Amino acid sequence: MKNVLILTSGDIPLFTAIIKYFKNRKDVCFNLLCDKINSPIINIAHKLNIETFQINKKELNNFFRYKKFDLIVLANFSQVLNTEITKNNLVLNIQPSLLPKYKTQKAIQKAFLNKDSDIGITIYKAEGKLWEGEIIYQKKLKIDHKYDLRKFEKEILKQEYYYYPRVINKFLGLNVLVIGSRANDHAIIQKISESKFLNKLYIANSNDSFLNLGENITYNNYRNLAKQIIEKNIDFVIINNEFYFKKEMVDVLRKYKIKVIGANKKIAKLENSKYFSKNF
Repeated sequence: MKNVLILTSGDIPLFTAIIKYFKNRKDVCFNLLCDKINSPIINIAHKLNIETFQINKKELNNFFRYKKFDLIVLANFSQVLNTEITKNNLVLNIQPSLLPKYKTQKAIQKAFLNKDSDIGITIYKAEGKLWEGEIIYQKKLKIDHKYDLRKFEKEILKQEYYYYPRVINKFLGLNVLVIGSRANDHAIIQKISESKFLNKLYIANSNDSFLNLGENITYNNYRNLAKQIIEKNIDFVIINNEFYFKKEMVDVLRKYKIKVIGANKKIAKLENSKYFSKNF
């Protein structure tokens, strides 16, 4: 179980976007710390069975001396974390600008007034100084400058709500399933097992040489396989064998809205049929 703390001063939309994205991931436990007493966000968290903390600035340092989390996520938190906290914890933050530009709480308003051509969001590791740290992800946006400020702000925040949960998910570690037993499948599995972004590795249709690399999955049919993938919160499946392409494994899994890296039956004809490929 991964233990995550969201620090906020009451940003309900961003908090809600994060929680909604992770609603089906059972191996993540969220906590909420709000520095505004009686904020409505507290009641929302309680209804979602999320443990909440309300503390003032003076209590913040002591709080992290006794509480440990796998990841701390800042969601418009009004306080600046000191270097002791950021040194001992992995802390992510987001800014509605292309850092290092606009290190201010009014970044959106400034970009709007300046009619910037390059605007966007930045997700970064917080390192003690406000708006300072290793940049993890940036997204540039094309904004129509005929927008009024409200529309301008809405378009930028929409990107925050979409990308921030996905970057958080990457840092919590992804669950991956690889299907196959050949040498190149082994090479793919070996490399994935070394990734810092891996949470858990699953393997299906493998052999004894794969035993120490991940958890084995057995299945009776594609529907049963899809059910296990969903239950185990597997983020994506890698299929690297034309045999499974021909048997429509990719096509079936995608019907269950499972993310698959691999060719569907139609595209796999290029590999499986010389007659088709020649005509193509």
